[in-house]
Amino acid sequence: MKSLPLIFDRFGERGVYSTSFLHIFLKGGFKSDLSLMSKSDFGTFVHEYIHYLQEITTIYGLMYSEMKHSIYLEVKSKILSSKSVLLPVDIPVTDVYSRICERFLKGDGDRRFIRSIERSSITHEYNEITIGDQTVPIHKISFLDSVKKQESIEFGAFHIKESMAYLIQSFFDDEAENYDIPYNLVELVTEKLYPNIAKDKKKLICVCYASLFSQYPGDLFFCLLKYASEHYEKDGIEIFKYGYENNIIKDNGVKYTVSHYIDLAVERFKKKIDDNLVADLDAISCILDRVVKAKDSFYILKILYDPDFPNVKLFDELVGYYGCPYIQTSTGYAFPESANGGDEISSDVLELMVQEAVLSVLLKQDRKCPLIYLCSESDTVDDYCWSTPWLHKGCHFQIVADYFELSKKIKI
Repeated sequence: MKSLPLIFDRFGERGVYSTSFLHIFLKGGFKSDLSLMSKSDFGTFVHEYIHYLQEITTIYGLMYSEMKHSIYLEVKSKILSSKSVLLPVDIPVTDVYSRICERFLKGDGDRRFIRSIERSSITHEYNEITIGDQTVPIHKISFLDSVKKQESIEFGAFHIKESMAYLIQSFFDDEAENYDIPYNLVELVTEKLYPNIAKDKKKLICVCYASLFSQYPGDLFFCLLKYASEHYEKDGIEIFKYGYENNIIKDNGVKYTVSHYIDLAVERFKKKIDDNLVADLDAISCILDRVVKAKDSFYILKILYDPDFPNVKLFDELVGYYGCPYIQTSTGYAFPESANGGDEISSDVLELMVQEAVLSVLLKQDRKCPLIYLCSESDTVDDYCWSTPWLHKGCHFQIVADYFELSKKIKI
């Protein structure tokens, strides 16, 4: 773990996972020996690491990230072909990508955070909408908030992922602060609709995870929740296998089993990242190859049902198999090592991290360099870093900025 004086203001919460960039932010500390972490820090790491696994091991996660990298390619192509760049850069999206993005927005559901809701007021409603030539299922959850105001949200992958991550985190840190929406929502909805399984956290985790092996996780979630309630005697792994083995993925008129489609989704994601990077794939390729190898093993769930769970050693074994993404904390950072061995940093993860920083500056209003903490280590932070980082010299940001000729093109 690399330690450094860090100018750190990225977090409102204790942790964040940067989807598509294989990047975990932790407000606390991180140690490669997980047993040395505090309960709170380890619980936060568990939560964000689960998000990492949700991205690289599930169909929805892989497809979502492939879509985002496709858009980043469009942005970079626009910048490379332009003589001038006005900040923030508009994302050039074709009609096809517009429909794809809209489907993913509906698949994700409403990204809202609500501290508490009235449990007894929860209702569930199903509708369908048409986007392009596809029928998209919509699940609406209505409720009263803490001041008795009627509210509703569209339920989707966002709530499933956050609830699953929080449920697993709670086994290691039962004092972690949370919100009813999104972190408790799976438990609250289950308690209202299917109370006979609402207290079985492991079963709910399995339903959540299985739901993510779908193009529309919210739809599969409610199907599996009903199945779990009607087959109360089955454990979570059996319910997961039911969803995994019986779900069919349709893509361009072709039907695939989940197992077969994972192969395709991994290769597409791998190719899209490869297209986005100048560096050759290294650690990322190794990680994704392991995902394919373990696709029918349900590694996460086997650990969940191990007699010794919850146990830091078991989670360490999970991390040992799937590897760690780039980890940034309030006191330091850690890069994955090259798959070629030795202590060399994996160049693909390093470049992905720098591209994330450059895209953040290009697409958002905040022009401060997100990599300023790296320059603070060598005491090379200057005025450029805070407002025009593409003009700063001798840093990682400059390498990518010069590739796009940003110092010549950006017009403020």
